[in-house]
Amino acid sequence: IFLLPTAYIYLPAPKKSQTDYLNYSFINKLISSFIYISFNHKKSVFLTFTFIFIISIYGITKVKSVSYIVDDVPAESSLMKDLKFFERNFSGVMPLEIVVDTKMKRGVQNLNTLKKVDRLENFLSDKSYVSSPISIVSFVKASRQAYYNNNPYYYSMPNNRDKNFILRYIADGYQNNISDEDNISKSFVDSTGQKIRISLNISDLGSFKLDSIVSNIIKPKIDEIFSKSKSEVVLTGTTLTFIKGINFLIENLLQSMLLAFFIISLIMSALFRNIKMVIISLIPNIIPLLIAGGIMGFLSIPLKPSSALVFSIVFGISVDYSIHFLAKFKNELINNNLKDSILKTISQTGKSMVFTSFILFFGFIIFAFSNFGGTIVLGVLTSIILFVAMITNLTLLPSIILHFYKK
Repeated sequence: IFLLPTAYIYLPAPKKSQTDYLNYSFINKLISSFIYISFNHKKSVFLTFTFIFIISIYGITKVKSVSYIVDDVPAESSLMKDLKFFERNFSGVMPLEIVVDTKMKRGVQNLNTLKKVDRLENFLSDKSYVSSPISIVSFVKASRQAYYNNNPYYYSMPNNRDKNFILRYIADGYQNNISDEDNISKSFVDSTGQKIRISLNISDLGSFKLDSIVSNIIKPKIDEIFSKSKSEVVLTGTTLTFIKGINFLIENLLQSMLLAFFIISLIMSALFRNIKMVIISLIPNIIPLLIAGGIMGFLSIPLKPSSALVFSIVFGISVDYSIHFLAKFKNELINNNLKDSILKTISQTGKSMVFTSFILFFGFIIFAFSNFGGTIVLGVLTSIILFVAMITNLTLLPSIILHFYKK
């Protein structure tokens, strides 16, 4: 608004050769096609986009919100191969931590609490997608085995006869002044002996399955085991952060889209002061979003952080097209009738929209040559939908205005 006009004042007028692109026959034919379609085939436009709308809605029902922690990394990369090796041989690479707060100092020396932790660990160990849990319980069992001359038969929880001898080693571990580097037990018990840490890894099964496992399998079992205990059990770790991050992304995407529609509606209301025009202006902006979702559903592209960006970009550009078109249309409507206003708007603003679409298309399509999966999806989908947004704003929007708008 300020910089470009000021710069143009001091620049010489453009030569004819510098403005020849405005009269390219291809662009003129394309604009003429948009005018012809909008004025002579309104019903066909409505039927076509209604069909596309229905197909897109069906495709959206196939979209799954699933994300893997490294799903955009190329399959042939050394990082992915290493991670797959750990998945196959060590039951996962995603950390999951369980903290048992006994609510009392030296509560870790309570044999009943330790037995409950051992019961939980045995339940988790039976799951193929979970690695063997490690906690102070493992050291208690190993201490008992060592106490009985390293006999493997005694690798189990202490009983009432030998618990005082075995549990004494736990207190010596977290209460003494040995440095953290030399004292392994301090990694699993806090300095007061109140909290127990259970560490395990879980396979990268995707955000949807992980959320189901945590919510429907692990948490109910924890509630069952510790229901009659004063202990408080908390789940934490990278796995939980990953799940909550994906869920937050989906919720935030919906909220941001609704907020954007509300703001755009206010702008259109201020521009036209007509509720009908507000609805008319939103329709061409919804169609590209639905088509993007439909393509994702039919091509089995999951909704994840990298692909969710497509909706924000497409909506922003589509709305920009609509505002340019409607602002020009409103200005032309002052001195012209409805049809002449539409004709001049498409002829003038349409050219800038076409040039913008071509520039953005080649700008985003470069991402398709990336090795990163998320970048490829972003580039290809955005490039395709940009052209859809241009077409909806130069065919559907004029057709709707011609059919419904009353000056």
